[in-house]
Amino acid sequence: MRRAILIGPRPVPPALVRELRLGPGDFIIAVDGGLRRCRRLGLRPGLAIGDWDSLGARSPERALAGIPHLTLPREKDWSDLCYALDAAEALGAREIVCLGVTGGRPDHQLGVLLDLSEAAASSASRFRSVQAWGADGRYHFISSRMPRWTARLEPGRCVSVFALGGPAKGVSLRGFRYPLRNAPLVPSSRGLSNRVVSRVCTVAVGRGSLLVLVGPE
Repeated sequence: MRRAILIGPRPVPPALVRELRLGPGDFIIAVDGGLRRCRRLGLRPGLAIGDWDSLGARSPERALAGIPHLTLPREKDWSDLCYALDAAEALGAREIVCLGVTGGRPDHQLGVLLDLSEAAASSASRFRSVQAWGADGRYHFISSRMPRWTARLEPGRCVSVFALGGPAKGVSLRGFRYPLRNAPLVPSSRGLSNRVVSRVCTVAVGRGSLLVLVGPE
């Protein structure tokens, strides 16, 4: 398996699905209410994971009929997304793209960002790329294990870079109005609303974890 596409319950513009260019090496995992989102998008997941509290079905068993699934307890220490990430890794995925997981309740949003950051940073992880796509922007997670992000973006595009989970060291930003070179970055608003000035921009980190958030066009 090349990519695991994790679909959550939040709205997903159909254009994002088209941009994915799904192929035979991709595996779709519906995360709880993401099963309903998959149906609206015309996607059939290979696996569904959740406690079904956001599925919105009176009979989850009927909604899950014919779909391999893992039912989680309502009372647990981790999010449904966290379990979906574990399943994707166990199935052999090396790239993660999440749709429908950003926005909504701020506590859920923060939990999603922290879970994805941990998936990118953990020394036990085998992922080579961890991303989340939404109408609100593209979220890219890098760490000392995956230390570089490079993209071709039009000048003027807004990009924010935040340290997650603790201080980051050796942070370098190239191709931006406000560059950095081998600098420290702590969890704060420093890194908010930078602007692209070059067709190719790069964010790198020596130690720690970063969220690179590319704003919508």
